[in-house]
Amino acid sequence: SQLKTVIDRFYGIEESIRRSQKTVFLTAMADDVRESVKPANDSYRAAIGWLGWNDTGIVNAFECSVPEDLDKTDYEQSAYELGKTI
Repeated sequence: SQLKTVIDRFYGIEESIRRSQKTVFLTAMADDVRESVKPANDSYRAAIGWLGWNDTGIVNAFECSVPEDLDKTDYEQSAYELGKTI
């Protein structure tokens, strides 16, 4: 629902933001059901396709219900490395 709010807000300004942009999509979720993030990733890809933006990458952090959960993973490093490509 948060991504839909962002998309809805694009409609009023879409002409001013339709230009080549590099984007990334980061998510964090408590569960480890890989299929549960597919709709969010698909919505992200559809939105940037509609805007003509370029996908730089996606990092989906699973089993991360509190910030401390990230300490046991490489998600932060993956996001950092992805950010360096922008």
